[in-house]
Amino acid sequence: MQSRVQELLERRQPADSVLDISLESLALGRAHCLLASQEGVDFILAANLLNRAVSGLQQLRTAR
Repeated sequence: MQSRVQELLERRQPADSVLDISLESLALGRAHCLLASQEGVDFILAANLLNRAVSGLQQLRTAR
C-alpha cells in the first residue's frame, strides 16, 4: 500500500484537489506510523506526511 500511495503523491499536479492530496498524505502517514512502530524506525517521515495532511485539511476549512 505504501508504494502505491507514494506513487500517487509523486504524480500529483498543481490542479489536483487539496482534499485528495491531504487524504493520500494521511493514508501514507498512517502507514509509515505503523511501520515505524513495528520496526522501531524513525517517525520523522510519518510526522511530516501527517502534518502535510493536516495542513491541507486546515486549508480547506479556512476556504469554506
